[in-house]
Amino acid sequence: MPTGSATPIRVIVADDTAIVRRSICDLLKARKDIVVVGECADFARALQMAQELRPHVVILDLHMPDQTQVVSAHIKERFQALGIASIAISIWSDPETAALAEGVGAAALLNKMEIGEELIPAIIRLA
Repeated sequence: MPTGSATPIRVIVADDTAIVRRSICDLLKARKDIVVVGECADFARALQMAQELRPHVVILDLHMPDQTQVVSAHIKERFQALGIASIAISIWSDPETAALAEGVGAAALLNKMEIGEELIPAIIRLA
């Protein structure tokens, strides 16, 4: 991951809700040290984009339509193999959601309602 300000942190935003993706992208695009390199609406596409675009961080909604078709451990293995960190986001903060975030290997689980305050510091910590 980038250690200096010269190389921006490359991010993919994966959320099945277009308005959430747009809000996150708008928040991140206001930063010169972060660049959104891709957006998608499901786990399968997030995995494909991670392979193709090699971001530093994937922001991953834990509850997307293809959740049951993509095994959490596979996501964790692929991201680790590619050297990609992930931040899980959800509107829920129950034990099942926390376990799912851990299962995908997320470095953090952020509540979508507090993402405006917590997301950028979490990305910078990972970088």
